[in-house]
Amino acid sequence: MTNPLNRQSSHAAKGPSIRVLLKKNVNSAYLEAKGEYRVVAARTGSYLSSGISGKRFIIHGMKEGLRWGEEYPDIYQIKVFPTSDETTFFLDGIQYRGAMVIMQGEDTRVTIVNEVPIEDYLRSTLAIDVSASLSKEALAALVITARTVAFTMTNDRFANLWDVSGEEIHYFGEGVCLQDRCVEQTIADTKYMVLQKGVEASEIGKHFIERIQELSLRGLNANEIIRREFPHTKIVSDYTHSTSRIGISATPKPRA
Repeated sequence: MTNPLNRQSSHAAKGPSIRVLLKKNVNSAYLEAKGEYRVVAARTGSYLSSGISGKRFIIHGMKEGLRWGEEYPDIYQIKVFPTSDETTFFLDGIQYRGAMVIMQGEDTRVTIVNEVPIEDYLRSTLAIDVSASLSKEALAALVITARTVAFTMTNDRFANLWDVSGEEIHYFGEGVCLQDRCVEQTIADTKYMVLQKGVEASEIGKHFIERIQELSLRGLNANEIIRREFPHTKIVSDYTHSTSRIGISATPKPRA
């Protein structure tokens, strides 16, 4: 399969996004758009169909192209994206935000990728992985570092069809996002804050979380914790890496 996401689309999810693999080479899947949506050809962005009240059908491949309630002749890669902030998608019963990219491969099997805003991705993954005992400053340091990891994962976008496997990182979409209000608030408070130098996922395992909690209990704030753990980088206030270092208690510059 060629990569349909290399082409920039005017219908991209709001804000920086990460592509999470949900289904790989399956015969079919049950996809529901709950709310307003639009379907385009993933490779060209050409309009195919849309709806204002949702849609739910089995999606599967055929020799003539993909089918999701209706047939898309000679179209083997589609992108279904929300046209309302309220729209979400259900894939085999699990709720997701962002867009769905469906790619037909060999033997008419389909692969499905969730192109989700990184802030929503963090809300989902950290809601499960973060301990409720983490202090505010340790949690802030973790969120900023995890956001940096997510951006690092997107570096090979032109070479790969997805950035990360949902199964491998325990990604369960929108349904788990509200489990921890502290995580929700910290993600909002640190929006777009990242480290200037990339960080790999292997660097923020269990021992990293234990260390940052220990440092926070010793009175260090999030900025000081990160400087201790990653001495050769600094926090910047947005993903363009164009601003000066700030601490967690600093006020980010206004955003459009």
